[in-house]
Amino acid sequence: VCDGQKIYVPKKGEAPPPQVEEASGMGSGAPPVSGAKVNLNTASMEQLDALPGVGPSTAKKIIDYRNKSGPFKRIDNLKDVDGIGAKKFDQLKDLVCAD
Repeated sequence: VCDGQKIYVPKKGEAPPPQVEEASGMGSGAPPVSGAKVNLNTASMEQLDALPGVGPSTAKKIIDYRNKSGPFKRIDNLKDVDGIGAKKFDQLKDLVCAD
């Protein structure tokens, strides 16, 4: 969960409204909308792959880094991932979080 992100928890047996599912970005592979950021520590391969400049290979490297080195403490740690340089980091820094 990132700062500012809204989470809708339906009551037992209740289906969430369609716009809530889309806004979460969960499971769709689409980037989150309405200011929600992708959490580097919990994002799926599909969520990472949906970020600009991140393809399947880079998404796998982010997850591999996370599994090997532990959770990202700051988004700046993203620069430690092989294949993410200053230019790609600048594209991503406002779209991701690490908390």
